Amino acid sequence: GRLVAAERIGIVAAQTPEAFAGAILELLRQPSVRREMGSRARELAETTLSWRSLAARVGELYDELADVRS
Repeated sequence: GRLVAAERIGIVAAQTPEAFAGAILELLRQPSVRREMGSRARELAETTLSWRSLAARVGELYDELADVRS
């Protein structure tokens, strides 16, 4: 939920059927908001959350850990 809210790539709803239904209805009523969220989500997936980016971050972490132990 934090990522979704922080990146504005969706709506975070309470964990109740009513809240979930309300969030869906809100999005159904706002096609432009859905498109914007979708565009942001795709951009995030292709950059920050891409396998290449995540692998680089893991590699950096391993390098840091190796330096600490040396």
